[in-house]
Amino acid sequence: MLRNKIIQGLLDKALQERLIRETSKKAKTLQEVVSECKTAENSKVQASVMNEKLSVNALKNFKNYRNQCKINQKNEVNCKQCGKIHEKKKCPAYGTKCRNCDGRNHWAKMCRTQRNKQKNVAARRVNVIEENCENSETIYIGGTEVSK
Repeated sequence: MLRNKIIQGLLDKALQERLIRETSKKAKTLQEVVSECKTAENSKVQASVMNEKLSVNALKNFKNYRNQCKINQKNEVNCKQCGKIHEKKKCPAYGTKCRNCDGRNHWAKMCRTQRNKQKNVAARRVNVIEENCENSETIYIGGTEVSK
C-alpha cells in the first residue's frame, strides 16, 4: 500500500509509468521502489549538472606568459664589464682592451685580476724627493743615506 502511494505521488511521470509497468509484471518491495526513486533523482541531478553551461576561461600558453614577463621587465642592467647601466648586450666596453691586464671586453675600473690591481696602485704612487735648499752634501736615495 505504501509502495503504491509513493508511486502515485511521484512528480517524474516517466519514472512513475516505468515503476507501474515493472510492479505489474513482478511485485517489487518498498525498498526496491525507494532505491529506484533515489537512483532516478541522483541521475537527474547529475544530468542537469552535465548539461549546465559552464564558462571556461581560456588558458594562456605558459611560454608566451614568460616571454611577456621578460618584455615587461627592464632590459637595462648594471654592467660588470664597464660599470655603467645600459641595455643587455650593448656594452660600450665590448671590443675594447683593459689597461690593467690587456684583457678584452672590460675596462680597467672593472678589472677583476688581483695582481694587476696591485701593479696599478703601485704605479699611481708618486715618490716625492725633497731637496734641501742649503746645498748639503747628503743625498737620500730610496731611503738610504749617501754622503759625498
